Amino acid sequence: MDNIPQQSHRVIRHTDEISLEKHYSIQDLVQLWSLSAQTIRRLFQDEPEVVAIGSTGHRKRRYVTLRIPESVAQRVHRRLRKADSRARR
Repeated sequence: MDNIPQQSHRVIRHTDEISLEKHYSIQDLVQLWSLSAQTIRRLFQDEPEVVAIGSTGHRKRRYVTLRIPESVAQRVHRRLRKADSRARR
């Protein structure tokens, strides 16, 4: 029993922390980042740890609500800043 790798404990703790942190809606980030809802949705739709609520259903359009943990929003923002700084060089 004492042979459980420490990393597994960190993964569980990280998941618990994410579930308790602030989660943003698409509209929250539209206002904070001054981007369109479509752009925010595209940036986060395949991002790990984003909560997707809804169904794909049999309708023409999928209705899915995204909730973005604060740490994920920060990670994506850092990635966008790095890409922007490289493009300016």
